[in-house]
Amino acid sequence: PVLHRVGKFIWASGEKSPYHFFMFARKNFQLENVPKSANLHITASDRYMLYVNGEYIGRGPARSDPRQKMFDTYDVAKYLKQGKNTITIRAYHYGTQNSPGEVKPRPGTAYTVGERAGLWAEIEMQGADGKKNTIGTDETWSIYRSRAYD
Repeated sequence: PVLHRVGKFIWASGEKSPYHFFMFARKNFQLENVPKSANLHITASDRYMLYVNGEYIGRGPARSDPRQKMFDTYDVAKYLKQGKNTITIRAYHYGTQNSPGEVKPRPGTAYTVGERAGLWAEIEMQGADGKKNTIGTDETWSIYRSRAYD
């Protein structure tokens, strides 16, 4: 069976495959109660570092074929709390740089074979009452380019 995912690939506006581009994405959300279980799925083209409520969770993703992107899953229930919660992700896209005089963009590198920059995440939570709640990357996430990296 095909799973329905609510998260969408997101990225900063502009070039589809920027060269050495760092981006931050953030989502604040409220929880009435601490969930019984919470799995956060995530992938990026090309790298990510994941934080939940300021706690470092992990980095990745595992390499995969861009035509069938794999994602990592983290159990994040112990990092969530009643009230305001924040997911923060630092994403990095390798991109490709043309040599002087090249006009046509290069197809990619060993890390990124023509892959578009992108970040996808989804957190699936279930409360003690059995209610399920899923939050995924979409246009409501705050996104900005990090100028701290060059």
